Amino acid sequence: MRYVNIPDIRDTQTWKNPNAARLYMYMMMSCNPKDMGYRYSRRWTCKEIGITEDAYRHALVIMERDGLIRKAPPRKTPKEHPNEHPDTPPHITMVSVSELYDTNPPSNTPASAP
Repeated sequence: MRYVNIPDIRDTQTWKNPNAARLYMYMMMSCNPKDMGYRYSRRWTCKEIGITEDAYRHALVIMERDGLIRKAPPRKTPKEHPNEHPDTPPHITMVSVSELYDTNPPSNTPASAP
């Protein structure tokens, strides 16, 4: 078992959309902890968490708009050999808590004493 740090996303559009919230939590728990990369396919992820592919695509748009993920741009040059295997799914990078709060990190201590 491993642990992950997930930011408080209750004030984002991602949280307001149940599919996006569930997908975000799943992706954070499944990403590579070293580079925060998520490399599983859309189809596999949808089957795994029980959402449609349209819901997955819409959730990614919401998460990207909220700044919780970064998607790698698609390849600009076509493949030389059309018989090659298709590209792997787009690489998605989960934004870490330290990146989200680089200017004002969250604190575990209260702002003032009771």
